[in-house]
Amino acid sequence: MTSLKEYLKTSSKFKISVKTNKKETKLTEFDNNKNCFVLEVKAQPIEGRANTEIIKYFKKKNKVNVEIVSGLTSKEKTLRVY
Repeated sequence: MTSLKEYLKTSSKFKISVKTNKKETKLTEFDNNKNCFVLEVKAQPIEGRANTEIIKYFKKKNKVNVEIVSGLTSKEKTLRVY
């Protein structure tokens, strides 16, 4: 699996595929077919709750500030580290 820290050494943007309503929020794998990380999110995709949880997850667990640059209403998102 490609680690997020290794990936961020070469790019400030990365893609994630989101799976909502899971037991806990965690980064599970790197999908080589889609060229994106798979993130399971505990929150439901209602009123931006899952998006908020994604941003909080990367800040807390990976110590990086991210913003969603595309895919606000999609399961496929592009994030930018700032």
